[in-house]
Amino acid sequence: RAGRPAARPWIEAACQTASDDSLAPEGRHVLSMFCQCFPADVDAEAAADVAVARFAEVCPELPDRIIGRLALGPSQLEERFGLSGGHIFHGEMLPGQLLEQRPDRRRFGGIEGLYLAGAAEDARAGRPAARPWIEAACQTASDDSLAPEGKHVLSMFCQCFPADVDAEAAADSAIARFAEVCPELPDRVIDRLALGPKQLEERFGITGGHIFHGEMLPGQVLEQRPDRRRFGGVDGLYLAGSGAHPGGAVTGAPGLLAARAVLEDR
Repeated sequence: RAGRPAARPWIEAACQTASDDSLAPEGRHVLSMFCQCFPADVDAEAAADVAVARFAEVCPELPDRIIGRLALGPSQLEERFGLSGGHIFHGEMLPGQLLEQRPDRRRFGGIEGLYLAGAAEDARAGRPAARPWIEAACQTASDDSLAPEGKHVLSMFCQCFPADVDAEAAADSAIARFAEVCPELPDRVIDRLALGPKQLEERFGITGGHIFHGEMLPGQVLEQRPDRRRFGGVDGLYLAGSGAHPGGAVTGAPGLLAARAVLEDR
C-alpha cells in the first residue's frame, strides 16, 4: 500500500515437474512462484531475489539449486500478455472493484450472450446456481493408479450453491454446465459421488460445509481471523487451518504460521 516492494511477499509456489517430468531434463525441476505485493514499476530481477530469499526461509537449499530463472514483473507481464499493469485479476480484489462493481456479465464489450456473474446472483438470492462456477481436475492425468486402466477420475469443485442444496441435483447442474465445453462428459460418467455442504459437514466436520471456515471478504480475512495461538483460550492449542490468519484457499500460510508459533513457544 505504501508503494514499496514487499520485504516478505506472499508466494504461491508450484513444482510443475512433480506431475509432468517432461518439462525438464532428468534430475531437474521447474518451480514457479506467483508473488504478490510488489508495485507495478518493481525491478523484476530484484523482486525475484526477494522472493527466492523469502522462500528459502522454509526451503534453505533452494537458492543454491537454481540453474536458470525467468523473472516476470508487472511490466513484463503487460508486454508479453497484454495485461494492463501486469494485473492478472484485471482489477483489485477489494470492495469497489468486485461483484456488481465489475463490468456487467451481459454484453461485455458490446458482445451479446457473454455472462460473467449470473451464478453469483443466484447465490445471493439463495437459489442453486443455474450455471455454477467450476474448478475441474483430472487426477488420473498424473496418477493412473487411481482408476482401472482406461478409466479416469474427475473432480469438480463447484461454487454458488446454498447450504441446503440437494447434492445430487447440484451435481446434475454441474455436469450439464461442464458439458457445454465437453459434450461427451455426461455419457462417460459411470459413477459419481456428490458432496454438498451438508455432506461436507457430516464427513469432515466443516460447519456449513464451508471449506474456507469463513468468508474470504474484508472483515473475515487476514488479522480479522482468529490468532494461531491459544485457540479457544486453551494453552497449547494452535489453529492451523483455513479458519486461522490469513485465511483459506490452499496457501499453506495458516499452517506455516502455526508451526512457527509452536517452535517459538517451545
